[in-house]
Amino acid sequence: FWNPLLIDLLLDLPQTDYDQQKAKFIEQCRICYRADKYSLKQIDEFENDYKPHLSIQWYKSNSFVYRLLNKVLRQRNIEGIITLRFFILDLFKQLNQIYYEYIESNIYEDNTIIEVYRGQEMFNTEFDNLKKNLIQGRIVSINSFFSTTRTKTVALEYAGLMSTDHITTNFSSHKKRLLFQIKININHQMQLKRKPFADISQLLYKGKKIKVDEYEVLFMVGSFFRVDEIIENQEIEIPIEEEIIKSTITLVKLTSINEEDKSIPIINDYQILKSTKTIEEKLIRIGNLLIDYSLSIQSLHSKVDAYYKILFDESKIMIATACLTGQAWVALKRGEYKLAIELALKALSMNNKFNNELKITTLNCLGGIYHKLKDYPTALKYYKNAYDLSKPTDEKIAENNYHGPCIPIDKYAMYDNYQNISSINIAIIYQKQDEIRLAWNMYKETIDCEMRDTTDFHCHTCMTIAESGTHESMISLEEHNRIWKNWKSFLDLGLIDILKYRTPAITGYLSLSHQYDFPSRRYNNDYCRTMAIDYFRQVENKCTPYVANHQYYLYILQCYERLADLYGYWNTRSTEYYEKMIQLCLKYCSDDLENLIIAYQGILKTFKEQQRRGTNISEDISLLLCANTTNAEFIEMTPPVTPMTSPITPFTPPMFGSLFQNIRRLHFAFGCNDKWIDPRLKTERDLRKKIIYCYMKLANLYYEQKKIIEAKDLLTEIISLCQQFDSEMLDMTNICYENLSFINENFDFIIQSYKNQLSTIINTVGNCINEDIYCYIAQLYERKNDFNSALEFLQIPIQYFEQYNYVCIHTIDCYIKLAKHYQNIRNNKELTVHVYENAINLIRRHRSYPMTSMISIVKEHLVDYFNTINDLDTMIIIYEKLCEIVQQETTDITVLYNRFKQILKLLVKKYDAFIVVLKAYDAYLDLILQIISPLTSQMTVVFTHFRYHFVNAYKESNMICSTIEIYQKLICLLLKHQYNTMKIINEYKIIGAGFTKKHLLKDSVIAYGLLLNFICQYHSTGGFIENDLIKFVFYIWESEIIGNIANDKPEPQHLYFTNQINTNCYSTNQYRIADLQQRILDYKEKAKNYLNNKQLNKAIAVFRDELLPFLLENHAQDDEQIAMCYKQIALLFYRQNEDGVRQALDYYEKVINIYETQNDEFYTEYTFKLNPNICRRYAETLFTCYNSMMEIYIALKNQKLVEMYGQKANYIYEKYRDQFQFSANPITHVITIKRRPMVELNY
Repeated sequence: FWNPLLIDLLLDLPQTDYDQQKAKFIEQCRICYRADKYSLKQIDEFENDYKPHLSIQWYKSNSFVYRLLNKVLRQRNIEGIITLRFFILDLFKQLNQIYYEYIESNIYEDNTIIEVYRGQEMFNTEFDNLKKNLIQGRIVSINSFFSTTRTKTVALEYAGLMSTDHITTNFSSHKKRLLFQIKININHQMQLKRKPFADISQLLYKGKKIKVDEYEVLFMVGSFFRVDEIIENQEIEIPIEEEIIKSTITLVKLTSINEEDKSIPIINDYQILKSTKTIEEKLIRIGNLLIDYSLSIQSLHSKVDAYYKILFDESKIMIATACLTGQAWVALKRGEYKLAIELALKALSMNNKFNNELKITTLNCLGGIYHKLKDYPTALKYYKNAYDLSKPTDEKIAENNYHGPCIPIDKYAMYDNYQNISSINIAIIYQKQDEIRLAWNMYKETIDCEMRDTTDFHCHTCMTIAESGTHESMISLEEHNRIWKNWKSFLDLGLIDILKYRTPAITGYLSLSHQYDFPSRRYNNDYCRTMAIDYFRQVENKCTPYVANHQYYLYILQCYERLADLYGYWNTRSTEYYEKMIQLCLKYCSDDLENLIIAYQGILKTFKEQQRRGTNISEDISLLLCANTTNAEFIEMTPPVTPMTSPITPFTPPMFGSLFQNIRRLHFAFGCNDKWIDPRLKTERDLRKKIIYCYMKLANLYYEQKKIIEAKDLLTEIISLCQQFDSEMLDMTNICYENLSFINENFDFIIQSYKNQLSTIINTVGNCINEDIYCYIAQLYERKNDFNSALEFLQIPIQYFEQYNYVCIHTIDCYIKLAKHYQNIRNNKELTVHVYENAINLIRRHRSYPMTSMISIVKEHLVDYFNTINDLDTMIIIYEKLCEIVQQETTDITVLYNRFKQILKLLVKKYDAFIVVLKAYDAYLDLILQIISPLTSQMTVVFTHFRYHFVNAYKESNMICSTIEIYQKLICLLLKHQYNTMKIINEYKIIGAGFTKKHLLKDSVIAYGLLLNFICQYHSTGGFIENDLIKFVFYIWESEIIGNIANDKPEPQHLYFTNQINTNCYSTNQYRIADLQQRILDYKEKAKNYLNNKQLNKAIAVFRDELLPFLLENHAQDDEQIAMCYKQIALLFYRQNEDGVRQALDYYEKVINIYETQNDEFYTEYTFKLNPNICRRYAETLFTCYNSMMEIYIALKNQKLVEMYGQKANYIYEKYRDQFQFSANPITHVITIKRRPMVELNY
């Protein structure tokens, strides 16, 4: 890529003195051609007559300019290319002008294709070298100006095919005749900017009569083409002297590519490569590419030296500085560290005002040098200086002057090992210095600042930092162990961090794949394998709560696949993880055939390897040691639809005997494949049968993927394997023949086979009779287009269910298939609805409370409504979902609610039905109350507020969607958060803000008032408020604990062993009190353990650094909640009218009083030191209140009070300046002051 990038640089570099460059070129030409009088004459003519608009004529005149230009371009002679820069720029400008003239005049019509040709003779050896690059599909860049013609005959003439002599006798066998056929797509919306082409015939023969076959098209140097096809010995017909002569040629088909087309991956990579913010950085990047290429081929010579030498002569100081920095990087990569330091320091000293991108690159180079020298403190100094220039600051944000990092983390940075990324190198050095926490924090900061817009490099950067030092050789055993300990510590931090950072880290851990990393020397050992197994399990545990998200579903699947691979073939753990893959697929994405196939292929591979090694092979002790002996981590191996519970007549899959004993044939039948795995596969001892089972499963999956040949091959293989067992595997052989008939559409054979099976089944009244077989026969009749027979077989099991009033595992499925038959084949919606109604009525008779009540709610409020308006389509959709969710019995009201919501989601676009949806929610709310009553006292208050205030407020305003949201919030609180006071408070705040946003100010005031009442009645710390809390804490810490420790006295028994907390302030919020009591006792127990172990300082730290900040934090949060309510009420009064202004001021005073009255006993400097979050809450609340009151008094024109509150606000800001930061709105550009984010507390 360096060659087209160099051409780009030539176009970007400032042109300092055109005449000087031209004169220098002419002077060198006279020296070069001093013995060639003809060329010297041309040089004189060029000196006198050449003008920029004549560049194409001079290029095509077969002059010295043409020869020199093509020579330096093809040889990639950098010095020559830069010397000829003035002429290359002239050619570019002229081509660009013609190209745009043709576009604007519509000579090149939009969305058309132009074909051009180029003929060429080439020696065989030259062609062989060319062919190595001309691989089909590859994108190539031409390193010279590329002449073509619009007429094929002209191109054939250049290929030597327009003479009968050449065709028959004179053409050398050592040469190849090539015809390049180039397709150009004209797209006016994506015009060529840097690599134009142009029809130059008019310029060449101006004033002369031109023939159509003389049209010439010239492409700019560096143009991109895609290789579509190469056809050797292509036979063509050539008209010569009124004859048609046949000959052969090598045809190379190309397509011109626009370098702005980022849909092509390699072109997108090129755009990333050239997307530097400054010319200087592009200059250095080309130099790095040149030295990297030389080092990769171990060449002692590099074009980079000549490159920097000629560019250094440019008069602009910026270019010279960039050359010094680039040369410093070259010296660093060559290991010439002393020279690199001299060059980099000289670059820094030349000018302190050059751009940040160049300065950062220079500082990073110095950091890299000292990093290589293992002088880590000096390296950190330079890296940090570079990072400070790039990272966002409050000042940059306030001035709207932050536009992302100067040096982006992209593909180029990754391929360059992040050598020019300060933050990554800082983290790497921290990692090497055992400062793992600092390394992880730096990585998190890198995600926030430099990778906030993409997750593409989270994985690679994470593992680059984690693996710091692991690549080094010739180190001691102690050093080796220290490096791997740091590696483990870094990964451990990633797994316990919050989701925002854990997610990118997980992708890094998943890169520890057995196939990719473990064959390497660094990872191929039992220690790393055991650790990897542990990490994959941890990743599984972290991802499992989010498995409903498709990305996390894929993460877990990757974990299972890697774990199965790590366990290898030595024990059953490998197959168990493949089975977990299957169960996960069936539970969350049953159509994920690719991963199902991977899992079954993995099981098959394991069984085959076990068969090859022999069944008595001893197990790998290192793998057994890291195996978890409990079964808690494994998904239960059951079908995706489990057997229905009593009182339904159960259908149980055969669990006895060997794997294929009493086999259900439909388990393997094409078109009716059960994807779940037979539990008996684990206990089967015969590996041959296990292999047959996996083959059968894979054959089904291949058929579903329409891989018919693969499916047939497997069935044939299974038949061959089954012959080893005589009659024991006869059923499996028959199933294979039936499946082959299914592929060949010989359905009569299969139908008769299953009819014969039905005749052997003994019908017992009220018991399952394999009803699914009737449905399968019906399916086969449908494939034959015999729909009457299909309907007949679909109705048989339905009649049996209704006659004997029983249900089994097949009931719902049989009803659904009959309904689908009426709907899709007979297009009879009335009968479809009738079938679904019968199904639900039958199932309801066999269901228990509360599921029966949920069914009634859906039918009475939703189905009946759509029945009244004759909307059969919606009725069918609701019934279909209802049948799906009632298949499994449950008495869990939370599970039932989630199923209920699935039905309601079907109606999101049925706006006319929102009223009945509200009625359905109301009815379901009553059902919940019946089940979970009695409510706690605080939940009774919440229920009243939500149902009778908030719901009614939105109903009266006809805001149905918002009303539904209130129902959802209330149900969520009832089912999950009855005792979570902070969660309840947050919901109040969200609802209050929602009213304000919808301009329901009166309702918003009511909401915040109700919240204030709730907070005062149910304090979130369970009774520890105001003076009681702080006195209690200091009494424990200062008076008793420290006093007893200092005097070496036995601690008072009541302090550690009593469960009572002495306070005069009680609350009805018993759950909060109990929680607070338990947490305090936990801290005290922790301190006691330290005391018992004579660890005095750690015992003190528990009370000082953990218990005390915890209690202080709870108190401060409660004050903030009350203050927030007052502030919101004040804001709403202020918005109403003039009379509300005074009330607003009163409420702001109440907020201020909360804090100012506690200045001497709670909000002290000592408290702020113990818990900086309290200081931030205190400072922000007072600052915003004083500021708001000042604005009100400005409106009231009370200058005295404006000054007073302005001074108070300014005093708070100046005193607690460190607690504030600037924030800029990117849309309005308004700068605001807000508190800094809360710090993470250790308690």
